[in-house]
Amino acid sequence: MMEYAWLWWTLLLLVTFVGIVAYVYRGRAKRRYQEDARIPFQEDDVNKR
Repeated sequence: MMEYAWLWWTLLLLVTFVGIVAYVYRGRAKRRYQEDARIPFQEDDVNKR
């Protein structure tokens, strides 16, 4: 079993990566990230003083 430890570790990391990508590209989360990406380009009240 120890000779396959690298295989289990690789599979665990792959499943974790796919889970994170799936979470990020869900419809609701994707809209939020797109809105958050525009924050630096928005005018704020501090610049209008």
